[in-house]
Amino acid sequence: MIKTKLTAALGLFDHLDLENPWNSIFQGFFIGLKGRYQYWYCILWLWCYAYQIMEFPDCTKIKSNTIRIVPRYNETDKAGIVHNSVYSIYWELARTELLRANGLAYSDLEKSGVFFVVAELGVKFRRPATYDEPCLITATCSEVTAAKVVHQYRMIREADQILIAEGFTMLACVDTAGKIRRVPEFMYPSEEENLKS
Repeated sequence: MIKTKLTAALGLFDHLDLENPWNSIFQGFFIGLKGRYQYWYCILWLWCYAYQIMEFPDCTKIKSNTIRIVPRYNETDKAGIVHNSVYSIYWELARTELLRANGLAYSDLEKSGVFFVVAELGVKFRRPATYDEPCLITATCSEVTAAKVVHQYRMIREADQILIAEGFTMLACVDTAGKIRRVPEFMYPSEEENLKS
């Protein structure tokens, strides 16, 4: 049991801010200790580590957010059309900025032991997107449950508002060991947003 707890604690070192000198000191002392002393040191270290975890908002208040992208040359095929494999990257950019619009950064979630992995992804292609043609992508958080977060996406051409593509992603929430965990409370929309839905 103690060995398992020590292994888990050592794994958390990977997510520390290495520029913080205190983290290097904690890790150095840990390696120098043995047996049950390491266990009690873990307790002390985890207590100190709690101070590094940022304060998250109580809930998400912005349900949708729009970003502007300009397809790059390396994202297109020989015909100058955006390759279908690129849309998953566009969806990631859009939902990351939606998260940021709610005062959250994915890097901060990772430092707190919260990870989101793509469980399902879909794209419907309506029109081709072409090289150097500005587009707008709107990401909307459509569902949040204890185990998943679902986003919907709409991509339009900026010049004439023509629909280029639409799709969705379903994200599963996991911990540092890759095991399913509950979606944090602050990821749920506010009561005001629920009433609008």
